[in-house]
Amino acid sequence: LIEASAGTGKTYTIAALYLRLVLGHGERGTVDLDAAYPPDVDMGFLEGAKPPQEATAFREALTPPKILVVTFTEAATLELRDRIRARLAEAAAFFRASAEAVEAGADLDAMVPGSVPDQDVVGGRSAEDAAPAGGDLAVLPKADPFLQGLRDAYPASQWSERAHTLQLAAEWMDESAISTIHGWCNRMLREHAFDSRGLFNQTLSTDTSELLAEACRDYWRNFCQGLPLEAARVLQGWWADPDALQKEVQSLLSDLDALSGEGQPPAEAIGEALQQRREQLQALKASWREGWIDELGCMLDAGREKPATSRKGKGGAEPVSEARHERAFPIGWLNGSKVKTTIQAQWLQLLRDWVDDADMAKPGLSETAMNRLTPDGLRDAFGKDVDAQDPALVAMLDHPALAAMAALPGRLAALPDGRQATLLHAARWIEARYRRARDQRSEMSFDDLLRQLAQALNADGGERLAERIRTQFPVAMIDEFQDTDPVQYSIFDRVYRVEKNCPEQALILIGDPKQAIYAFRGADIHTYLRAREATRGRHYTLDTNFRSSKAMVGAVNHVFEVAEQRPGGAFRFGAVSDDGHGAGAAASLPFLAVKAQGRKEIWQDTKYPGGAAPALVAWTMPEDAGNRLNAKTGHVSKGAYTAHYAEVTAREIARLLQAGADGQAGFASPVRLAEQPGHAGEGDSRRVSGVRPADIAVLVNSGREADAVRKALRAQGIRSVYLSEDESVYASPVVPPLLRWLQAAAEPANGRLLRAALGTALCGLDALQLERLVHDELHWEERVAQFQRYREIWRSQGVLPMVRHMLQDFGVVPRLLAQGGERQLTDLLHLSELLQQASTRLEGEHALVRYLQEQRDAPEGEREARRQRLESDDARVRVVTVHKSKGLEYPLVFLPFFCAVRPVEAKDALLRWHDADGRLRLVPGRSADDEIVAAADAERLGEDLRKLYVALTRARHATWVGLGALENL
Repeated sequence: LIEASAGTGKTYTIAALYLRLVLGHGERGTVDLDAAYPPDVDMGFLEGAKPPQEATAFREALTPPKILVVTFTEAATLELRDRIRARLAEAAAFFRASAEAVEAGADLDAMVPGSVPDQDVVGGRSAEDAAPAGGDLAVLPKADPFLQGLRDAYPASQWSERAHTLQLAAEWMDESAISTIHGWCNRMLREHAFDSRGLFNQTLSTDTSELLAEACRDYWRNFCQGLPLEAARVLQGWWADPDALQKEVQSLLSDLDALSGEGQPPAEAIGEALQQRREQLQALKASWREGWIDELGCMLDAGREKPATSRKGKGGAEPVSEARHERAFPIGWLNGSKVKTTIQAQWLQLLRDWVDDADMAKPGLSETAMNRLTPDGLRDAFGKDVDAQDPALVAMLDHPALAAMAALPGRLAALPDGRQATLLHAARWIEARYRRARDQRSEMSFDDLLRQLAQALNADGGERLAERIRTQFPVAMIDEFQDTDPVQYSIFDRVYRVEKNCPEQALILIGDPKQAIYAFRGADIHTYLRAREATRGRHYTLDTNFRSSKAMVGAVNHVFEVAEQRPGGAFRFGAVSDDGHGAGAAASLPFLAVKAQGRKEIWQDTKYPGGAAPALVAWTMPEDAGNRLNAKTGHVSKGAYTAHYAEVTAREIARLLQAGADGQAGFASPVRLAEQPGHAGEGDSRRVSGVRPADIAVLVNSGREADAVRKALRAQGIRSVYLSEDESVYASPVVPPLLRWLQAAAEPANGRLLRAALGTALCGLDALQLERLVHDELHWEERVAQFQRYREIWRSQGVLPMVRHMLQDFGVVPRLLAQGGERQLTDLLHLSELLQQASTRLEGEHALVRYLQEQRDAPEGEREARRQRLESDDARVRVVTVHKSKGLEYPLVFLPFFCAVRPVEAKDALLRWHDADGRLRLVPGRSADDEIVAAADAERLGEDLRKLYVALTRARHATWVGLGALENL
């Protein structure tokens, strides 16, 4: 298990291990095993992992098809394959050039700067010191210490052979086993169909949403139609239609095994719940019916009554307790402006109406009224001269009616309604129907791939299948292992037997648990912790950051080292003992500070003395910021917090960009000796590159936050681009006008559709032109003929050429560009291409129109194809979600909305948490008790802390953070 903190060279390490596996590097065929790990060279990749003499090589050299590398996205797969290919080619060139240099009689100990760009001459001294008079030095490709050590581990006579091996591997990379987890599972099921008992003709479907929708509609027809009126009303309160039911069921399908029980059909579940509800309601109302309402009235009436005047003048108002001799409740304690007489009468009548109506679940009182009729509410209504510690008042506030009113919202929410049983029944029934539909069509979803391979490995004959896979891939490396879910890990554990540590195979798990932020996709940090326990004693750490400046790394280290001192540690998984061992070592998630290599360029801002800008800036909200602070609690509303920091961020970015243009803020990079005037080394030896928009990223949690900060940036005249993992092109604002264009082109004779199309902003017609359509019949006929021509182009050439003609005829491109609408233009072209692809499998124009409508309404399908393409962002500030930013880096980063968190609440549809054994548990929120809600919220907090770590480690030089005392923080 290799734990790679942010910026410590994870991909570099994977490529380095890949090279060693291809060469069979280690004890076989090497002159000096330690030569590849010289003690005076900082390897930067596997600190403290220098292998012992007897365990430096795998049992054989491997070819790319036999080295399995698993990633989690197609983009990461392509990037990793290219990086490894380039590394293999670089190593081959270095070995080859070294061999040629030796054959030419060159001294490999002499390395001087060469004249070839991005190359060095072999050796480590300057040209003046190393080159003999009149001598020529061999020029070698630039190599890092790792490649030099790898080369020196072999005799010079083998360098040409090793170069040939590396070059063949680089050329073989198109057939390498670098794949996503789903792609690899699909391949295993196909190639081992007999052992996995799979079907030969099964196909992977990237979008099975229509099959799921049909299963939901089937459930609705079978169980929801024809319900008794009362039950139907209850059901409508939960889900208005099958689409609403589908959205909730879909979130349960991947975790059904963690839910207990089979549920009940709606008729039974709701019927039983209504009966139980009536009985419990009657029990709730009994005490109110027997006198609590009248007692509340007497209590308030007594509080409004003034004390006897005879007592005044003896040192203040009459003590309330002395007025109790002839009355049931103390008098004179109520501030009449807090509970007016008319309002009191209305409240009591509403309570009587609630008690008298057996079917009324909740009294008609407002939330304010209910809060007032509680112990805290009445205490807040005390007059200013009233002693709140008076025994009579303390006793009055203990009245059971007040406590009952305080507990009433929770008691009412806990009344049975049958929702949980109905939802569970629907989820299990729909999942079975959905699976049967996929089987009938011989289709598999992504989750099916994982489940089928896991089932095959655990069934009879599973060991034979595991052995075949081990033979096919003796070594596997799992990238981003912290994002693994329990099913994925069970597959690799079954194949490679993690705990046994068998020498004839190798499984290398590479990840960073501090960056585990994808729980909403099923990633499970507890799975990582189980693997950490299974690999005890085989842990390595990459502990040098190569991304950020020393100041930035130091700032992040300080933040989390301070947090590590708190109970539970920085990430709330506890800390290890001083020796790093003990019972809790593997199950903990401590923060370990990393070292920093630093960067050549220096961040400078003349706003600070000497231009020494801080690496981490924490903003706080001023207490006098209008109505932003709640006077009673001191908390900031989320809306005010967002608006404030959107504005502050935009202003600071505007300042930085202006300072960059003026040469007062930027990045000072070293200037080569040859570029300095006179080569004398005098004066400023650094060139300052001013801050540009592309140097800045603003990290957000949601599209709403992105909209707020982009609006503030626009007000400052700054252009920005939004990047989000969840952004679908079918959710773009250009979809409705494009849909109207297609509808009008499909039916140009339909006046209503044509007028709707011409009235869109994309057409750009003004009011006079639109009015002309009504009064000028010839002009109207021209427009009809125009859309008839579009239909002919659609039928003869396709929808993409038709849309391009429309864009040209209506002058859309120059108009959007003039308005800064590059995003809309990008989306239009992207949508046109997707529609052109879809038209190859659809019949007719109306089918394509329906397709676009369906994709707009259900944007969860083919994520890679449907993700929005980004227009050129070279001259734009990037607004990025924290999840999207993972794995990326930016010179300057703003994190304005870090405190805007969303706690788990009992009203949430589904709560997830893990028990003491690390097993996932699920329960519908409405049936969760306070302990479960607290456990689920604790896990939410842990993930938010890991998101903070991801966000703070994106910057190379500086980060700005917005702090605010939000209520739910």
